[in-house]
Amino acid sequence: EVLAPRSARTHRAHLLVRSAAAQTAGQRYDDALARLDEAAATLPEAPGEDAINLAMPTAEEVRFALAAERLTALYWLGRADDMGALAQSIEATLDRAKPTDRCRIYSMLLGMQNRRDRYTPTAAARTYATALLDASIEFGDLEAIGEAHFMMGFQHLHAQEFDEAQPHLERAG
Repeated sequence: EVLAPRSARTHRAHLLVRSAAAQTAGQRYDDALARLDEAAATLPEAPGEDAINLAMPTAEEVRFALAAERLTALYWLGRADDMGALAQSIEATLDRAKPTDRCRIYSMLLGMQNRRDRYTPTAAARTYATALLDASIEFGDLEAIGEAHFMMGFQHLHAQEFDEAQPHLERAG
């Protein structure tokens, strides 16, 4: 049986998100945000507009990748308020994101929180660090797990919780 491709709109949005990722890597953050706006406008509104093809991402998967990429660009542009608004808009559905996307999203949100609060320990930063660690363990990538343990240890260090920081920093390797 030949599987139908995902909708052309989802495929185009997926390509635009990948293009934005390249622009973010090249430090062209405003250009990346423009591509991400175009990708968001391209995505189908209804989940049923996608045909079933497991080889291509769904519209929802593209939306999470888009959010992760947008958070990255906004972080480097220093737009913490925009990051916070985006976080609020996706927070209720983050449990449906792939662990890789959750890792990127929580990493960026933790970075935003630390930057905005000038590395003063906050409950929100601790929550993001915990979510990052949980997502990285679910993802199973040793590098992601090490980075998440480092970030958790970092949170404990800033709170002067040295005994709690040590095991995380040791696991970070």
